[in-house]
Amino acid sequence: HKLAAMALSTWLSLHSQALEAGPEVFEAYAPVLLKAARSLRDASMFPLDFHQWPPEDAESFVQFRRELRDFLRELGAEKAPKAHAGSPKARQREAQPGLLLPLLVEEIHGDVIQRFNEDWRLLEEALHALSSLAKE
Repeated sequence: HKLAAMALSTWLSLHSQALEAGPEVFEAYAPVLLKAARSLRDASMFPLDFHQWPPEDAESFVQFRRELRDFLRELGAEKAPKAHAGSPKARQREAQPGLLLPLLVEEIHGDVIQRFNEDWRLLEEALHALSSLAKE
């Protein structure tokens, strides 16, 4: 998860830049952003030995999952957040559902159905991602 956490800000930046560049550029980058979301989601699955991790490593993992939640919410947003919008929650409140939202929901919904009778960690990851897209 540590490498994924380091890459997360780059993906957020690419998302913002693609939105600002216009619809044609954003559509070109949409598959890349969806693939990034999938990879980051994979990194957010709880490890089997999570309960044995030192507290600082466990907190780092939990923080990564919070940042991933914010990334997924921003991916589902139609417009780029304003520069002065402040916190991720403030940017999310301004955003409207966008082009990637139905694609994200469809992918995650499929994961929930597929993983229903599998390892709880796989299902939890999909449910975490799905709940991330819900507005406050």
